[in-house]
Amino acid sequence: MRNLLLTALLATALVPKASAQDYTLSGSYTVELGKPYPVIDGIKRYYEIEDGIICIKVDGRRWFVQKLSGDGLSQTGMKQYEDFDKDMAFEHVTEVGGRMYFLYSVWDSDKETEQLFAREIDKKAGQFMGKGKKVLSVKGKVRGTLTATGFYRFAVTDKFDFILSADEETLIVQYQRIKDKKELKENKELRKEMELSVAVLKPDLSLDWTADVKVPYSTDVMSMEDYTIDSKGDICIIASVYKGNAEKAKDRKDEDYQYEFLRCTGKGAVWEQSPLALEGQKLMSVAFFEDAKGDLRAAGFYKKNWEQTGADGVFVGAFDASDELASVGFHEIPKEIINMYTRAKEVKRNEKKEDKGEDLGLWGMDLNRVYSGKDGSLVVVGEKRYTTTECVTTQNGTRCYTVWHADDLLVAGIDPGNKLQWMNRIPKRASSRAPIGASFKYMNGAGAHHFLHFSKSKDLDIRSDEPPSMKGDVLVVADAINEATGRMERHAVLNPDEVKGVKLYQLSMERLTRIGTGEILMEAYKKGKEDVLVRITVKE
Repeated sequence: MRNLLLTALLATALVPKASAQDYTLSGSYTVELGKPYPVIDGIKRYYEIEDGIICIKVDGRRWFVQKLSGDGLSQTGMKQYEDFDKDMAFEHVTEVGGRMYFLYSVWDSDKETEQLFAREIDKKAGQFMGKGKKVLSVKGKVRGTLTATGFYRFAVTDKFDFILSADEETLIVQYQRIKDKKELKENKELRKEMELSVAVLKPDLSLDWTADVKVPYSTDVMSMEDYTIDSKGDICIIASVYKGNAEKAKDRKDEDYQYEFLRCTGKGAVWEQSPLALEGQKLMSVAFFEDAKGDLRAAGFYKKNWEQTGADGVFVGAFDASDELASVGFHEIPKEIINMYTRAKEVKRNEKKEDKGEDLGLWGMDLNRVYSGKDGSLVVVGEKRYTTTECVTTQNGTRCYTVWHADDLLVAGIDPGNKLQWMNRIPKRASSRAPIGASFKYMNGAGAHHFLHFSKSKDLDIRSDEPPSMKGDVLVVADAINEATGRMERHAVLNPDEVKGVKLYQLSMERLTRIGTGEILMEAYKKGKEDVLVRITVKE
């Protein structure tokens, strides 16, 4: 296996060779520019449909539904709405049974009730179909996230989690009630109870059933790694459970923890529990899901002990009908990958750690996405995410602020039997004074996995023994990883300063939307109060 990894690494070639003053765009991609259309300012969200994109945009109290055509690369529908409740909060957009819905929540302060509404979207016309309808009412407040919704405007969103069944005919809504402060004060044991509330919705979003489910362990002994709801409607959880007797966390030993598979059947009535044999490894971040074939799978990163700050490797597993691990793989990250695109002093530090017998690990690595192929193969993608604090001193004093970073990707190809095919690392840099959303976009085509992101022209010919220079022109680049070998090629795809004679502005990875195999649409601003649509296609 180690030879397989090294073969993929040694075969890696980043092309084309270039410098900041002299580079050519890749011939492996086609770039097309559409007809301009009026700009809509505000917060923007993009969703793939069969023939293009549906955009939901909001500017204060004004909401817009916009249809962008993938064929004509133009706007074919747009309608403005100001009839939403002023206290509404965006939750989700999804398709169920072929119908597209905009889901939002509204807090009813008089009845002290959280409400979930759905408003159907006409995908052809690019507009809402009638008013919103209430699909769920929850007595009391629901836990969510405080999010910026405009200039100095905030709202609690993400109150509900949404899971679409494998056949896309059922929408499962999961939420967690905020416990009453008075009850918590009177009964301290309530603080330890873990409860999940679930509602199962039909294709027209009418309620099938709902249940409040108490997890069989308290929060002081159980940590939920991840959960999903399978096509049967059962809640499935991977959890870490403490089996010892120590009350304080600092007194607990690693060997007294075990991983368990928990399944809740009978609409929340019965829990089934199965221990998971994970060879003593510690799961750092896990995704739990049904793959394209309908099998329950798990993937993520692991480390060998809790004191480590870095990931030792990639974990993958599949579950059988008895909820036991039918196949599992722990694939260690080779030293060669850990030292790629790294400064010389950090390489020396790793060598010293290795001489002492310490595990190296890849610092800051967190699970980003898991892509499932039709044959059951997986592409596991980790991203180096961390924050730093920077300070600026002026005559008025010193001011410090947090900087969010989204750097290199670790990509692993896994076959249907959970065996490692290849592993590679993509060098990139992204930073912001605000939390970063998407820092790359993925598409597949022409026998490769394509990762698009922003880079500098000087880094087109980056060597594996140096970090990105961050010099030169800003480009949209694609790192294409061969599906079979793991060999990587870097391509200059687009120069925003000149796309078919037009200079593009306000680019972000959030504005790129994959709409099919080997095809991505990107919306950008072209000045003159106009937006324009760009299509990037992988040449077969």
